[in-house]
Amino acid sequence: MTILDLILAALCAFRLTQLLVWDVILDPLTSWLSSRSPFLGELLACAHCTGYWCSAFTVVLLSVVKSYPGSILAASANFILWAFAVAGAVSIVQHATCWLDVGGQDAEG
Repeated sequence: MTILDLILAALCAFRLTQLLVWDVILDPLTSWLSSRSPFLGELLACAHCTGYWCSAFTVVLLSVVKSYPGSILAASANFILWAFAVAGAVSIVQHATCWLDVGGQDAEG
């Protein structure tokens, strides 16, 4: 694993974790899952717990990219990795600018 792979995976897992734990857009799904399984409800309420599984998923995607170069499966996994990694970087920049009070907007927009 290269340093770029590590950064890519970290940003991707970070953004996936944010999406599942804090983003309002998935509230209906997380509420539904929580009502069906108290275990899943606890898992999705904990950033550390969800982050572990998002990290594992990210490592699987990265393994697919490395194991099947040139395949449509690898291309799809690579797209997911990069899309979430870029979104993670954007999220970090947005939160940093809000923390520094650049632009006068809060973290939610």
